[in-house]
Amino acid sequence: MNNLNEYKLSMFNIVKEDKNRNLLITNTLSNVLIKILNTTNKTIELNKNFLSTFNHEYINLFIKTGVLIPNHINEHQIIDDIYFNEVIKNERLDIIILTTNRCNFSCAYCFQKRETYDLKLSQYDGIIKFIEQKIIDKGYKNIKIRWFGGEPLLGKKGMLYFLEKIKLLSQKYKVSYGCGIITNGYLLDLDTFKILFKNKVINYQITIDGLPDVSYRFLNNGKPSFDKIFENLINIRDNIKFNMFLITIRINFTREILNRIDEVIELFYKEFGHDKRFGFSFIPVFDWSYKDSDFMKAQQIKSQLITEEEVISVMKKYVDKLDFKAWTNLKFANNECWAGTPHGYTIDANGDILKCDFKLDDFKANNIGKIDLLGNVYLDYNRESKWIFESPLPECYSCSYFPLCLSTSCGAAKLDGIMKNKCASFKSMALDYLEIESYAKNNKFYEVKNG
Repeated sequence: MNNLNEYKLSMFNIVKEDKNRNLLITNTLSNVLIKILNTTNKTIELNKNFLSTFNHEYINLFIKTGVLIPNHINEHQIIDDIYFNEVIKNERLDIIILTTNRCNFSCAYCFQKRETYDLKLSQYDGIIKFIEQKIIDKGYKNIKIRWFGGEPLLGKKGMLYFLEKIKLLSQKYKVSYGCGIITNGYLLDLDTFKILFKNKVINYQITIDGLPDVSYRFLNNGKPSFDKIFENLINIRDNIKFNMFLITIRINFTREILNRIDEVIELFYKEFGHDKRFGFSFIPVFDWSYKDSDFMKAQQIKSQLITEEEVISVMKKYVDKLDFKAWTNLKFANNECWAGTPHGYTIDANGDILKCDFKLDDFKANNIGKIDLLGNVYLDYNRESKWIFESPLPECYSCSYFPLCLSTSCGAAKLDGIMKNKCASFKSMALDYLEIESYAKNNKFYEVKNG
Protein backbone atom coordinates (compact mmCIF):
# COMPACT_ATOMS: atom_id res chain seq x y z
CA MET A 1 0.00 0.00 0.00
CA ASN A 2 1.36 3.40 -1.00
CA ASN A 3 1.34 6.31 1.43
CA LEU A 4 0.24 9.37 -0.55
CA ASN A 5 2.09 11.62 1.89
CA GLU A 6 5.30 10.33 0.28
CA TYR A 7 4.22 11.53 -3.17
CA LYS A 8 3.57 14.79 -4.99
CA LEU A 9 2.02 15.72 -8.31
CA SER A 10 4.54 15.86 -11.14
CA MET A 11 5.20 19.31 -12.58
CA PHE A 12 4.96 17.67 -16.04
CA ASN A 13 1.22 17.00 -15.78
CA ILE A 14 -1.01 19.03 -18.08
CA VAL A 15 -4.78 18.92 -17.78
CA LYS A 16 -7.72 19.72 -20.05
CA GLU A 17 -11.47 19.34 -19.58
CA ASP A 18 -13.27 17.75 -22.53
CA LYS A 19 -16.77 18.55 -23.82
CA ASN A 20 -18.28 16.09 -21.31
CA ARG A 21 -16.36 17.65 -18.40
CA ASN A 22 -14.12 14.60 -18.11
CA LEU A 23 -10.61 15.43 -16.95
CA LEU A 24 -7.90 14.70 -19.51
CA ILE A 25 -4.39 14.30 -18.12
CA THR A 26 -1.10 13.76 -19.83
CA ASN A 27 2.29 13.55 -18.23
CA THR A 28 4.59 15.01 -20.86
CA LEU A 29 7.58 13.11 -19.51
CA SER A 30 6.06 9.63 -19.60
CA ASN A 31 3.64 10.48 -22.45
CA VAL A 32 0.82 8.82 -20.51
CA LEU A 33 -2.77 9.69 -21.43
CA ILE A 34 -5.44 9.39 -18.73
CA LYS A 35 -9.12 10.29 -18.80
CA ILE A 36 -10.84 10.65 -15.43
CA LEU A 37 -14.55 10.17 -16.10
CA ASN A 38 -16.73 12.83 -14.52
CA THR A 39 -19.72 11.21 -12.83
CA THR A 40 -20.85 14.34 -10.98
CA ASN A 41 -21.17 16.93 -13.78
CA LYS A 42 -19.20 19.27 -11.53
CA THR A 43 -15.78 20.62 -12.39
CA ILE A 44 -13.08 18.32 -11.08
CA GLU A 45 -9.52 19.39 -10.37
CA LEU A 46 -6.31 17.44 -10.32
CA ASN A 47 -4.92 17.63 -6.78
CA LYS A 48 -3.79 15.18 -4.11
CA ASN A 49 -7.00 15.43 -2.14
CA PHE A 50 -8.98 14.41 -5.19
CA LEU A 51 -6.59 11.56 -6.08
CA SER A 52 -6.76 10.24 -2.52
CA THR A 53 -10.40 9.29 -3.14
CA PHE A 54 -9.39 6.66 -5.71
CA ASN A 55 -8.79 3.01 -4.96
CA HIS A 56 -5.31 1.50 -4.67
CA GLU A 57 -5.32 0.18 -8.22
CA TYR A 58 -5.78 3.64 -9.68
CA ILE A 59 -3.35 5.28 -7.28
CA ASN A 60 -0.76 2.74 -8.39
CA LEU A 61 -1.57 3.71 -11.98
CA PHE A 62 -0.96 7.39 -11.20
CA ILE A 63 2.38 6.48 -9.63
CA LYS A 64 3.41 4.07 -12.39
CA THR A 65 2.68 6.65 -15.12
CA GLY A 66 4.45 9.52 -13.34
CA VAL A 67 1.39 11.60 -12.52
CA LEU A 68 2.44 11.15 -8.90
CA ILE A 69 6.15 11.04 -8.07
CA PRO A 70 8.16 10.59 -4.84
CA ASN A 71 8.65 13.81 -2.87
CA HIS A 72 12.42 13.67 -3.10
CA ILE A 73 12.63 13.83 -6.90
CA ASN A 74 14.04 17.11 -8.25
CA GLU A 75 12.29 17.67 -11.57
CA HIS A 76 14.44 20.70 -12.36
CA GLN A 77 17.35 18.32 -12.56
CA ILE A 78 15.29 16.11 -14.87
CA ILE A 79 14.96 19.10 -17.22
CA ASP A 80 18.74 19.48 -17.33
CA ASP A 81 19.15 15.75 -18.00
CA ILE A 82 16.56 15.77 -20.79
CA TYR A 83 18.17 18.80 -22.39
CA PHE A 84 21.64 17.25 -22.28
CA ASN A 85 20.49 13.94 -23.79
CA GLU A 86 17.95 15.17 -26.34
CA VAL A 87 19.54 18.45 -27.47
CA ILE A 88 23.25 18.69 -26.62
CA LYS A 89 24.07 15.01 -27.17
CA ASN A 90 21.40 14.23 -29.75
CA GLU A 91 22.84 11.62 -32.11
CA ARG A 92 20.60 12.58 -35.04
CA LEU A 93 21.51 15.20 -37.66
CA ASP A 94 18.45 16.91 -39.18
CA ILE A 95 18.80 18.36 -42.67
CA ILE A 96 16.03 20.05 -44.67
CA ILE A 97 16.90 20.34 -48.36
CA LEU A 98 15.11 22.62 -50.81
CA THR A 99 15.75 21.02 -54.19
CA THR A 100 14.37 24.11 -55.91
CA ASN A 101 12.28 27.16 -55.10
CA ARG A 102 10.44 26.79 -58.41
CA CYS A 103 6.86 25.53 -58.26
CA ASN A 104 4.42 24.12 -60.79
CA PHE A 105 1.53 25.69 -58.87
CA SER A 106 0.25 29.25 -58.52
CA CYS A 107 -1.81 28.97 -55.33
CA ALA A 108 -4.07 31.91 -54.60
CA TYR A 109 -2.72 32.28 -51.06
CA CYS A 110 1.00 31.83 -51.83
CA PHE A 111 3.09 34.99 -51.56
CA GLN A 112 6.51 33.44 -52.06
CA LYS A 113 8.36 35.63 -54.56
CA ARG A 114 11.99 34.71 -54.82
CA GLU A 115 14.66 34.35 -57.44
CA THR A 116 14.60 30.98 -59.17
CA TYR A 117 17.24 28.49 -58.07
CA ASP A 118 17.86 24.76 -58.35
CA LEU A 119 20.51 22.91 -56.38
CA LYS A 120 23.27 21.69 -58.70
CA LEU A 121 24.75 18.21 -58.51
CA SER A 122 28.02 19.74 -57.32
CA GLN A 123 26.12 21.36 -54.44
CA TYR A 124 24.58 18.01 -53.54
CA ASP A 125 28.16 16.74 -53.35
CA GLY A 126 28.82 19.64 -50.99
CA ILE A 127 25.88 18.63 -48.80
CA ILE A 128 27.29 15.10 -48.58
CA LYS A 129 30.65 16.61 -47.63
CA PHE A 130 28.89 18.76 -44.99
CA ILE A 131 27.09 15.73 -43.52
CA GLU A 132 30.25 13.60 -43.54
CA GLN A 133 32.17 16.23 -41.61
CA LYS A 134 29.36 16.49 -39.07
CA ILE A 135 29.42 12.70 -38.59
CA ILE A 136 33.18 12.83 -38.01
CA ASP A 137 33.05 15.84 -35.66
CA LYS A 138 29.88 15.02 -33.70
CA GLY A 139 29.53 11.26 -33.97
CA TYR A 140 25.98 11.32 -35.35
CA LYS A 141 24.41 7.87 -35.67
CA ASN A 142 21.33 8.82 -37.67
CA ILE A 143 20.58 11.28 -40.47
CA LYS A 144 17.08 12.62 -41.08
CA ILE A 145 16.48 14.30 -44.44
CA ARG A 146 13.33 16.29 -45.24
CA TRP A 147 12.76 17.39 -48.82
CA PHE A 148 11.12 20.76 -49.36
CA GLY A 149 10.76 23.54 -51.95
CA GLY A 150 9.18 25.19 -53.98
CA GLU A 151 7.99 21.87 -55.28
CA PRO A 152 10.77 19.40 -54.44
CA LEU A 153 9.78 16.87 -57.10
CA LEU A 154 10.72 19.39 -59.78
CA GLY A 155 14.24 18.57 -58.61
CA LYS A 156 13.77 14.78 -58.61
CA LYS A 157 16.97 14.16 -60.59
CA GLY A 158 19.05 15.88 -57.92
CA MET A 159 17.15 14.12 -55.13
CA LEU A 160 17.92 10.69 -56.56
CA TYR A 161 21.55 11.64 -57.12
CA PHE A 162 21.84 12.70 -53.48
CA LEU A 163 19.97 9.66 -52.16
CA GLU A 164 22.44 7.34 -53.86
CA LYS A 165 25.31 9.31 -52.28
CA ILE A 166 23.77 9.28 -48.78
CA LYS A 167 23.27 5.51 -49.03
CA LEU A 168 26.98 5.05 -49.69
CA LEU A 169 27.85 7.47 -46.88
CA SER A 170 25.63 5.58 -44.42
CA GLN A 171 27.37 2.33 -45.34
CA LYS A 172 30.82 3.88 -44.93
CA TYR A 173 30.14 5.23 -41.42
CA LYS A 174 27.51 2.67 -40.36
CA VAL A 175 24.87 5.32 -39.71
CA SER A 176 21.16 5.01 -40.44
CA TYR A 177 19.10 7.50 -42.41
CA GLY A 178 15.51 8.18 -43.40
CA CYS A 179 13.62 10.80 -45.36
CA GLY A 180 10.37 12.71 -45.55
CA ILE A 181 8.99 15.06 -48.19
CA ILE A 182 6.57 17.98 -48.30
CA THR A 183 5.05 18.07 -51.78
CA ASN A 184 1.93 19.24 -53.56
CA GLY A 185 1.62 15.65 -54.82
CA TYR A 186 0.95 16.49 -58.47
CA LEU A 187 4.12 14.76 -59.67
CA LEU A 188 3.91 11.90 -57.14
CA ASP A 189 2.78 9.22 -59.57
CA LEU A 190 3.08 5.55 -58.68
CA ASP A 191 6.52 5.04 -60.25
CA THR A 192 7.88 8.13 -58.47
CA PHE A 193 6.49 6.93 -55.15
CA LYS A 194 8.08 3.50 -55.62
CA ILE A 195 11.53 4.86 -56.36
CA LEU A 196 11.34 7.36 -53.48
CA PHE A 197 10.26 4.67 -51.05
CA LYS A 198 13.05 2.41 -52.27
CA ASN A 199 15.40 5.25 -51.29
CA LYS A 200 13.95 5.47 -47.76
CA VAL A 201 11.52 8.35 -48.28
CA ILE A 202 8.82 7.07 -45.94
CA ASN A 203 6.95 10.17 -44.68
CA TYR A 204 4.91 12.31 -47.06
CA GLN A 205 2.91 15.50 -46.54
CA ILE A 206 0.67 16.28 -49.50
CA THR A 207 -1.48 19.39 -49.65
CA ILE A 208 -4.74 19.24 -51.55
CA ASP A 209 -7.85 21.39 -51.82
CA GLY A 210 -10.72 19.87 -49.90
CA LEU A 211 -13.02 19.38 -52.88
CA PRO A 212 -12.59 18.97 -56.66
CA ASP A 213 -14.37 22.22 -57.52
CA VAL A 214 -12.44 24.40 -55.05
CA SER A 215 -9.76 26.25 -57.00
CA TYR A 216 -7.24 27.93 -54.73
CA ARG A 217 -4.46 25.52 -55.69
CA PHE A 218 -4.05 25.52 -59.45
CA LEU A 219 -1.26 24.92 -61.94
CA ASN A 220 0.82 27.73 -63.40
CA ASN A 221 -1.26 27.45 -66.58
CA GLY A 222 -4.43 28.05 -64.59
CA LYS A 223 -5.70 24.47 -64.74
CA PRO A 224 -7.04 22.75 -61.58
CA SER A 225 -4.86 20.36 -59.61
CA PHE A 226 -7.24 18.33 -57.45
CA ASP A 227 -8.06 15.42 -59.75
CA LYS A 228 -4.45 14.53 -60.53
CA ILE A 229 -3.34 14.66 -56.88
CA PHE A 230 -6.35 12.60 -55.81
CA GLU A 231 -5.64 10.06 -58.56
CA ASN A 232 -2.04 9.73 -57.33
CA LEU A 233 -3.23 9.12 -53.77
CA ILE A 234 -5.72 6.47 -54.90
CA ASN A 235 -3.07 4.73 -57.00
CA ILE A 236 -0.68 4.58 -54.07
CA ARG A 237 -3.43 3.30 -51.79
CA ASP A 238 -4.49 0.54 -54.20
CA ASN A 239 -1.14 -0.56 -55.60
CA ILE A 240 1.22 -0.34 -52.62
CA LYS A 241 0.50 -3.22 -50.28
CA PHE A 242 3.08 -2.66 -47.54
CA ASN A 243 2.50 -0.46 -44.49
CA MET A 244 5.91 1.11 -43.82
CA PHE A 245 5.03 4.63 -44.90
CA LEU A 246 2.77 7.47 -43.79
CA ILE A 247 1.04 9.99 -46.01
CA THR A 248 -0.38 13.03 -44.25
CA ILE A 249 -3.04 14.69 -46.37
CA ARG A 250 -3.02 18.38 -45.53
CA ILE A 251 -6.11 20.42 -46.33
CA ASN A 252 -5.70 24.19 -46.18
CA PHE A 253 -8.99 25.54 -44.87
CA THR A 254 -10.76 28.52 -46.37
CA ARG A 255 -14.24 29.80 -45.54
CA GLU A 256 -15.58 27.89 -48.54
CA ILE A 257 -14.11 24.61 -47.33
CA LEU A 258 -15.40 25.20 -43.80
CA ASN A 259 -18.92 25.81 -45.11
CA ARG A 260 -18.79 22.50 -47.00
CA ILE A 261 -17.05 20.46 -44.33
CA ASP A 262 -19.53 17.56 -44.44
CA GLU A 263 -18.70 17.02 -48.13
CA VAL A 264 -14.98 17.10 -47.35
CA ILE A 265 -15.26 14.57 -44.53
CA GLU A 266 -17.50 12.25 -46.55
CA LEU A 267 -15.08 12.22 -49.49
CA PHE A 268 -11.86 11.62 -47.55
CA TYR A 269 -13.39 9.25 -45.00
CA LYS A 270 -14.77 7.09 -47.79
CA GLU A 271 -11.42 6.85 -49.60
CA PHE A 272 -8.83 6.98 -46.79
CA GLY A 273 -10.60 6.81 -43.43
CA HIS A 274 -10.03 3.07 -43.07
CA ASP A 275 -6.37 3.02 -44.16
CA LYS A 276 -3.93 3.61 -41.28
CA ARG A 277 -1.22 4.66 -43.75
CA PHE A 278 -3.07 7.94 -44.31
CA GLY A 279 -3.35 10.69 -41.72
CA PHE A 280 -4.76 14.20 -41.95
CA SER A 281 -3.79 17.74 -41.11
CA PHE A 282 -6.28 20.62 -41.20
CA ILE A 283 -4.63 24.05 -41.34
CA PRO A 284 -6.27 27.47 -41.83
CA VAL A 285 -5.08 29.55 -44.76
CA PHE A 286 -3.12 32.54 -43.48
CA ASP A 287 -2.39 35.90 -45.07
CA TRP A 288 1.34 35.41 -45.63
CA SER A 289 1.76 38.76 -47.45
CA TYR A 290 4.68 40.78 -46.17
CA LYS A 291 5.40 43.25 -48.99
CA ASP A 292 3.38 46.13 -50.39
CA SER A 293 3.34 44.36 -53.74
CA ASP A 294 1.45 41.45 -52.15
CA PHE A 295 -1.39 43.63 -50.92
CA MET A 296 -3.76 43.17 -53.87
CA LYS A 297 -3.27 39.43 -53.91
CA ALA A 298 -3.93 39.24 -50.17
CA GLN A 299 -7.14 41.21 -50.63
CA GLN A 300 -8.41 38.55 -53.05
CA ILE A 301 -8.57 35.89 -50.32
CA LYS A 302 -9.33 38.12 -47.34
CA SER A 303 -12.97 37.05 -47.21
CA GLN A 304 -11.85 33.38 -47.17
CA LEU A 305 -9.61 33.57 -44.11
CA ILE A 306 -10.74 31.73 -40.99
CA THR A 307 -9.31 31.28 -37.50
CA GLU A 308 -7.31 28.42 -36.02
CA GLU A 309 -10.10 27.99 -33.46
CA GLU A 310 -12.61 27.25 -36.21
CA VAL A 311 -10.36 24.56 -37.68
CA ILE A 312 -9.66 23.04 -34.27
CA SER A 313 -13.43 22.76 -33.72
CA VAL A 314 -13.73 20.83 -36.98
CA MET A 315 -10.94 18.44 -35.94
CA LYS A 316 -12.61 17.81 -32.57
CA LYS A 317 -15.88 17.01 -34.30
CA TYR A 318 -14.53 14.65 -36.95
CA VAL A 319 -11.52 12.95 -35.34
CA ASP A 320 -13.59 9.77 -35.01
CA LYS A 321 -13.51 9.54 -38.82
CA LEU A 322 -10.12 10.94 -39.86
CA ASP A 323 -6.81 10.24 -38.13
CA PHE A 324 -5.16 13.55 -37.23
CA LYS A 325 -2.42 11.83 -35.20
CA ALA A 326 -2.78 14.81 -32.90
CA TRP A 327 -0.78 13.71 -29.87
CA THR A 328 1.67 11.68 -31.94
CA ASN A 329 2.94 14.97 -33.32
CA LEU A 330 3.60 16.34 -29.83
CA LYS A 331 4.89 13.45 -27.78
CA PHE A 332 8.12 13.55 -25.79
CA ALA A 333 11.15 14.91 -27.69
CA ASN A 334 9.26 14.79 -31.00
CA ASN A 335 10.07 18.43 -31.71
CA GLU A 336 10.19 18.93 -35.50
CA CYS A 337 11.93 22.31 -35.30
CA TRP A 338 15.62 21.94 -34.58
CA ALA A 339 16.77 25.40 -35.67
CA GLY A 340 17.64 26.29 -32.08
CA THR A 341 19.98 23.30 -31.70
CA PRO A 342 23.47 22.40 -32.97
CA HIS A 343 22.12 19.55 -35.11
CA GLY A 344 19.47 21.17 -37.34
CA TYR A 345 20.11 22.84 -40.71
CA THR A 346 18.28 23.88 -43.87
CA ILE A 347 19.96 23.95 -47.28
CA ASP A 348 18.28 26.48 -49.57
CA ALA A 349 17.94 25.91 -53.31
CA ASN A 350 20.75 28.40 -53.99
CA GLY A 351 23.13 26.58 -51.63
CA ASP A 352 22.70 28.90 -48.63
CA ILE A 353 22.99 27.14 -45.28
CA LEU A 354 20.12 28.32 -43.08
CA LYS A 355 18.89 27.47 -39.61
CA CYS A 356 15.16 27.99 -40.20
CA ASP A 357 13.18 26.45 -43.08
CA PHE A 358 10.32 28.90 -42.56
CA LYS A 359 11.91 32.34 -42.54
CA LEU A 360 13.30 32.11 -46.06
CA ASP A 361 12.85 35.75 -47.07
CA ASP A 362 14.23 38.99 -45.67
CA PHE A 363 15.69 37.45 -42.49
CA LYS A 364 19.43 37.95 -42.80
CA ALA A 365 20.24 36.28 -39.49
CA ASN A 366 18.97 33.01 -40.97
CA ASN A 367 21.92 32.72 -43.35
CA ILE A 368 24.87 31.06 -41.59
CA GLY A 369 26.85 29.65 -44.49
CA LYS A 370 27.07 28.61 -48.13
CA ILE A 371 27.63 25.60 -50.36
CA ASP A 372 28.97 27.12 -53.57
CA LEU A 373 28.67 25.85 -57.15
CA LEU A 374 31.93 23.95 -56.79
CA GLY A 375 30.63 22.11 -53.72
CA ASN A 376 32.80 24.02 -51.24
CA VAL A 377 31.26 24.40 -47.80
CA TYR A 378 31.52 27.59 -45.74
CA LEU A 379 29.94 27.81 -42.28
CA ASP A 380 29.96 30.86 -40.01
CA TYR A 381 29.97 29.42 -36.50
CA ASN A 382 29.56 32.86 -34.92
CA ARG A 383 26.32 33.46 -36.81
CA GLU A 384 25.12 29.96 -36.01
CA SER A 385 25.83 30.36 -32.30
CA LYS A 386 23.21 33.13 -32.03
CA TRP A 387 20.53 30.56 -32.83
CA ILE A 388 21.57 27.95 -30.31
CA PHE A 389 19.89 27.54 -26.96
CA GLU A 390 22.92 26.63 -24.85
CA SER A 391 20.64 25.63 -22.00
CA PRO A 392 16.91 25.73 -21.27
CA LEU A 393 15.47 29.21 -20.86
CA PRO A 394 15.02 30.12 -17.16
CA GLU A 395 11.23 30.06 -17.45
CA CYS A 396 11.37 26.49 -18.77
CA TYR A 397 12.21 25.17 -15.30
CA SER A 398 8.63 25.76 -14.19
CA CYS A 399 6.95 24.67 -17.42
CA SER A 400 4.92 21.46 -17.72
CA TYR A 401 5.36 21.45 -21.49
CA PHE A 402 9.16 21.33 -21.54
CA PRO A 403 9.52 17.67 -22.64
CA LEU A 404 7.45 18.48 -25.75
CA CYS A 405 9.37 21.52 -27.01
CA LEU A 406 12.76 21.04 -25.24
CA SER A 407 13.02 24.85 -25.03
CA THR A 408 14.23 24.93 -28.63
CA SER A 409 10.96 24.93 -30.56
CA CYS A 410 11.68 28.21 -32.34
CA GLY A 411 15.16 29.64 -32.71
CA ALA A 412 13.73 32.44 -34.86
CA ALA A 413 11.41 33.50 -32.03
CA LYS A 414 14.45 33.59 -29.76
CA LEU A 415 16.24 35.95 -32.14
CA ASP A 416 13.11 38.05 -32.63
CA GLY A 417 12.53 38.30 -28.88
CA ILE A 418 9.00 36.87 -29.05
CA MET A 419 9.43 33.59 -27.19
CA LYS A 420 6.58 34.47 -24.81
CA ASN A 421 4.14 34.63 -27.74
CA LYS A 422 5.51 31.42 -29.22
CA CYS A 423 5.15 29.62 -25.88
CA ALA A 424 1.54 30.73 -25.42
CA SER A 425 0.64 29.52 -28.90
CA PHE A 426 2.39 26.18 -28.35
CA LYS A 427 0.62 25.54 -25.03
CA SER A 428 -2.78 26.33 -26.52
CA MET A 429 -2.12 23.93 -29.40
CA ALA A 430 -1.00 21.16 -27.02
CA LEU A 431 -4.20 21.42 -24.97
CA ASP A 432 -6.35 21.36 -28.11
CA TYR A 433 -4.47 18.34 -29.49
CA LEU A 434 -4.86 16.53 -26.17
CA GLU A 435 -8.63 16.96 -26.40
CA ILE A 436 -8.70 16.00 -30.09
CA GLU A 437 -6.78 12.82 -29.31
CA SER A 438 -9.32 11.88 -26.62
CA TYR A 439 -12.15 11.79 -29.18
CA ALA A 440 -10.23 9.54 -31.62
CA LYS A 441 -11.62 6.03 -32.12
CA ASN A 442 -8.37 4.26 -31.25
CA ASN A 443 -7.05 6.64 -28.64
CA LYS A 444 -4.61 5.39 -25.99
CA PHE A 445 -6.26 6.92 -22.93
CA TYR A 446 -6.54 4.98 -19.69
CA GLU A 447 -10.12 5.52 -18.52
CA VAL A 448 -10.41 6.00 -14.76
CA LYS A 449 -13.64 6.18 -12.81
CA ASN A 450 -13.91 7.18 -9.19
CA GLY A 451 -16.12 5.21 -6.87
